[in-house]
Amino acid sequence: MNRLLLSLILSIPGIAHLAGQSPLADSVGGYSGEQGKQGWSYLYYVSSKDGTGTYVPDDARPMKWAATSGDAKEIWLAPQPWLSLSRESAKSRVVDDCYQGWAVRRWTSDQDGEIEIRGSAKCTAKAGEGDEAGDGVLLRIFVDGKEVFNKPLPPQAVAEFQIPTPIRRGSKVDFAITPGPGLNALFDGAHFNATIGKATK
Repeated sequence: MNRLLLSLILSIPGIAHLAGQSPLADSVGGYSGEQGKQGWSYLYYVSSKDGTGTYVPDDARPMKWAATSGDAKEIWLAPQPWLSLSRESAKSRVVDDCYQGWAVRRWTSDQDGEIEIRGSAKCTAKAGEGDEAGDGVLLRIFVDGKEVFNKPLPPQAVAEFQIPTPIRRGSKVDFAITPGPGLNALFDGAHFNATIGKATK
C-alpha cells in the first residue's frame, strides 16, 4: 500500500489504534436493539438546570427500543419526547421545563488494562435562525464517573477525541450529549461515533 495513503488512513479517528487488531468496542458496528449487547447500553440522564451538577453514573436510566413513525428508524427512546439515541446520532432535551436531559451511550468493560478511546461528534443544529437552528450541544465523556473529555459543539461544529485511560473489568465509559450550558435544547443533536481499543505504546 502506498505509504502516503496508509498514513492518511491511520489519521482517521478510530483507525490508528486498531491497526492489526480488532476493536474492543465500536459504537456504530456494535449498535443493536438489546441493552448490554457487546457491552453497549443506551441510557438517559436527568441533570441540573445548567448541567453542572455532579454526574452520577448509577442514576442513568435505560431507554426503550422503538420504531419511529414515518421513516421507521429503530431507535432508543427516553420517556421524554425526542430524547433519543440511534446508530450514529444522539439527541438531548429539556425535562419538565427545568432539567437537562442527556442522551448517554455506555460501554461496560469486560477486562482490565489500558485502552484508547477515539472518535468524533458533529453538532447537527444549524446556525442562525429558521428550520433546525439551535445553539449547539456539549459532548462529555466519563470513565467510571470521572470526566475525561468536555467539548462544546456550536452548530455544525466537529470535535475529535483520542483518550488513553486505564480501565478494569466492569468499568463504565459514558458518552453523553447534553443541551450545553442551559435549557435551550432546540434541535440539539449530534452525529457520533467511537471506537475503543487496547492502547498502543
